[in-house]
Amino acid sequence: MPPKLQNRLKSVLWIILPLILFSFISNRIADSPVSVNDGTYVLTASSGTQKEITGTVAFREREVVSKNGHLLNVLQISFNNANLEQGLNMEFLISVRSDNEAITEGKYYVNRYISGFVSEFNGVFGYANLHSQGEEPYFSKTGHLQLSSKSDKVIKGNMDVSLQDVDGKKLQLQGSFSALREY
Repeated sequence: MPPKLQNRLKSVLWIILPLILFSFISNRIADSPVSVNDGTYVLTASSGTQKEITGTVAFREREVVSKNGHLLNVLQISFNNANLEQGLNMEFLISVRSDNEAITEGKYYVNRYISGFVSEFNGVFGYANLHSQGEEPYFSKTGHLQLSSKSDKVIKGNMDVSLQDVDGKKLQLQGSFSALREY
């Protein structure tokens, strides 16, 4: 190989290699959740305007028998006491059939075939009542909850969920949580 070609290839490699490494590092940083104290959450709510909301968060786990006789593992994560003037009432449920798997660390997706409150589903279902946004509740439409660590006392994770009310008004929630077990 001629020396000029070797020098050009080396130059190109020194330019491209740092760009590739930087893109992997920046993607990993973007995917990592923001650190929050146990029992709290930090979310960005987008509904025309962006607003940061914070508050307390707790979880409960239970096994239930559905109307169809299936045993379900249900993880209920409740978000309360937001720093909004009129408050927030928000809850997400992760449900899986007990005979299939337990709820562990991992990504759980919103089940888009749920409308309203139902007795059995697999995946994530959530609702939010943001009193400052009106009287109509928002129900989960798309997105996911990711559990990054799970113990008997604390569940840490993040979410990126889109919710919608009956009038079609959308609410996007993104952020991190560290829920304490509710006894």
